Amino acid sequence: MYVMQVMEPLRCVPYVMVYCAAGITDDSSPSLQWLNSIFVLFSVRYKENLQQLFLLQASVWMRMYIWGGLPVLGAATFWKDYSVLSNLQELDQHMIVRPLKLAKSVIEYDKYHYPSEHARVYGFAK
Repeated sequence: MYVMQVMEPLRCVPYVMVYCAAGITDDSSPSLQWLNSIFVLFSVRYKENLQQLFLLQASVWMRMYIWGGLPVLGAATFWKDYSVLSNLQELDQHMIVRPLKLAKSVIEYDKYHYPSEHARVYGFAK
């Protein structure tokens, strides 16, 4: 599983995760089964050093899943340190956004939906 290849080296060090949902369509949205397996995997294998999870530009469906699905999975205590953020300016209040390697779709979504906030984070007008 690709997620494990990426996460395994980080397993022993403190880390922060940003899940960017901008640009996800119905066709590319993760299935409920996949999300369940990821949340269980993180709850069991990677919970030790996860300091904070940020859900950036999450859909209503994803927000409902997080709020309602995690207690059912028994993972609610592990995922208690998460924040749902609408735009990059909100993320910038927690970490410096500019050096992050964000997908173009994330930046474009932010620029289109939150032009004034986007300008504050990136230092230019629309």
